[in-house]
Amino acid sequence: MKKNGYALLTLVFVVSAVALAVGLNLKLQSIAQTDSITAEIKAAGNFIAATGCAEDALRKLKNDPVNYRTDTIVDGTTTCTVSIADANPIFTVSVTATADQFVKKLRSTVSLVKTEIAQTRWEELP
Repeated sequence: MKKNGYALLTLVFVVSAVALAVGLNLKLQSIAQTDSITAEIKAAGNFIAATGCAEDALRKLKNDPVNYRTDTIVDGTTTCTVSIADANPIFTVSVTATADQFVKKLRSTVSLVKTEIAQTRWEELP
């Protein structure tokens, strides 16, 4: 009878160890997946901030087309660098938004006639 008791106890230990290993593996996968989702959310937030910076730059360009050429815009944890090249009345607005390790670059081409601004091209850069 004692041998059966030891065998049963050993079986319980083995099954418990396997269950523990499977549980830890699932938990670690869940943590890795959560980190991936968090990175995606931060990247999307940086894209939204970059778009907002581009819109802000276009508004400032419309208000002061003669002098507005460079700017640094801070929006929360995102810092945007704006540079504007022109061949009046066509302007190229480049925005680089940086937050943590995420960088998003946008470029927009607009035409500005008097007080009317029209976007002719918008693109994300690699």
